[in-house]
Amino acid sequence: MANFIFINTRPQPDNAALEIQLAQENIASISLPALKIMPILLSENLKILLANLSQFDIAIFVSKPAARFFIEYKNQINFHLPKNLRIAAIGKGTENILVQNKIPVHVSTSEKANSEILLIATALTQVANKSIALFSGEAGRDLIETSLKNRGAKVVKIPLYKRVVNQAAKNLLQQTLSQNLDHIILASSIDSLFALRTLAGNQLPCLFKQKLIAVSERIAIAAKSMGFTNEVILAQNADNDSIIHALKDLDNKI
Repeated sequence: MANFIFINTRPQPDNAALEIQLAQENIASISLPALKIMPILLSENLKILLANLSQFDIAIFVSKPAARFFIEYKNQINFHLPKNLRIAAIGKGTENILVQNKIPVHVSTSEKANSEILLIATALTQVANKSIALFSGEAGRDLIETSLKNRGAKVVKIPLYKRVVNQAAKNLLQQTLSQNLDHIILASSIDSLFALRTLAGNQLPCLFKQKLIAVSERIAIAAKSMGFTNEVILAQNADNDSIIHALKDLDNKI
């Protein structure tokens, strides 16, 4: 594929995994993580919550970083999962991380990695008087929390990580945009778009002219509202295979 250069903005370690698949498919790419995923400090309050998961009926993991840091903290302080705790995961990648670490997943959104699909799962439609732990990032959407509370559940949001702008990518992004080549940028989250806008500096007009591959319609809409003016291609899902499939479809059209 010589018609464009793909800018892989995924944070690590997912960036490296996507780079391997891109190389296997002979897709030219630039590794440029727009965000860094940083763990939340393992405070005494967080330790107490993790050590007392028996108070919850359901635990929801909203992302791969949530699953990774949960397992990291589990190994650090050696707490145990209650046998009756039902586990829900958004996305096949999140589910895989949990299962590979011997954490059973009872509710998943394997087909589509988003909150809306999770919320229509049978196990989460009847949650009145249930206690739910929501493992997530520091910021992010409140759709799951709000929806479950409206259904009568008690929801405790437990942030395990935060996203910060990867300042180390600033020079590479600006140099890349200044070359006036055809690029396709991965928009894997709304936060990543805001990070790119921050990192672009005086190359912001060039950034807004680039094509995007968005992993959800919500992100595609946000990109347009932020000022991206070129085509936004919608991947069927957020996984690497779906992104590569979208790149191949685009290459065939060029």
